[in-house]
Amino acid sequence: RASLPIQLPPPLAEEPGPARERPPPPDRAGDAQAALVVAAPFFRGYLSDPVVRALVGRTPLFEALLVEVLAADAQGDRTIAVLNAALHGRRTGAWNLADLAWRAVVRAQGLGEADPDQQQRLTVAELKPVQALALAYGLMIGQGARPTHAHSRLAAQADVETLLAAAKGAMPIDAKLGTLVALGWLVDGDRGRDPCRAARRAEALRVTVAKADLPAAAAVAFIEGLRVVEAACPAVPAQ
Repeated sequence: RASLPIQLPPPLAEEPGPARERPPPPDRAGDAQAALVVAAPFFRGYLSDPVVRALVGRTPLFEALLVEVLAADAQGDRTIAVLNAALHGRRTGAWNLADLAWRAVVRAQGLGEADPDQQQRLTVAELKPVQALALAYGLMIGQGARPTHAHSRLAAQADVETLLAAAKGAMPIDAKLGTLVALGWLVDGDRGRDPCRAARRAEALRVTVAKADLPAAAAVAFIEGLRVVEAACPAVPAQ
């Protein structure tokens, strides 16, 4: 399988073992685009969080743990950092993250024991903003594990853009990562279609990241990914 075009950091405190195959890049509606900006290892700026730190050590991201994170996170930044850490810690597998986010949201909605048909009837309008954000980010870095449709009112079928729109405007003013990954998603989406347009978006987003008051290590991770995109267009030299 094809590999994600990002440099994954070595897991912390990893015991020797057989190499694990990396997942292929997510299906981007025919774009064959892998997550690069949205998959930048910005979790490094959140290692003071015990859950994030554990995920790059020995702890897998279990569904119950993600439910707890969702329940306590009104801002959305911690949820995204946790999913990002799970991706880079290779404790779950990127191809499972979209499904994991879905199962956690279903459980957070009190539908964990419900009939699958009832779970499928959960609507986007019923989601809390952080739940919509978790589903969107899971799809960004996961494998499109379930079919999605533009403007679907059903949470199980909603695409990234629909889920982001549901979260937008309802997140606290101090939420940062949700906005940045939404803009990064646009950059990644343009990489295969128009590298120079992607580079222009990346240049603008790099300025936004610099002003976002992120933890230093998180900002560096974003900026490094954005510079890779900028360098792909000779007309927009990376700075």
